[in-house]
Amino acid sequence: MGTPLENPSGYRMGSVLHHVAAFPEETGRLLLVHGLSDENVHFTHTAELVNALVRAGKPYQLQVYPSERHSLRRLDASEHYETALLAFLQDGLKGSNN
Repeated sequence: MGTPLENPSGYRMGSVLHHVAAFPEETGRLLLVHGLSDENVHFTHTAELVNALVRAGKPYQLQVYPSERHSLRRLDASEHYETALLAFLQDGLKGSNN
């Protein structure tokens, strides 16, 4: 893809921010999970996405893990995430049956 200077349209089209308008309108369809110590995706990126979702009126849920990085490494955080994800999916399945 080169650099953003070499390929500005590629980077713009590859950005999730460019696609926010196409995100679902229904509550319970988008779960964002972020480790605050992530060295790859800084929280400012997630905050920018959240701001775009708010501006577009798109519902979302945000789960933050302050001591985690790009992938969850601690057992307690992993267990919490798995429980939260399962609840999110179960709620979504219940909602799709209505």
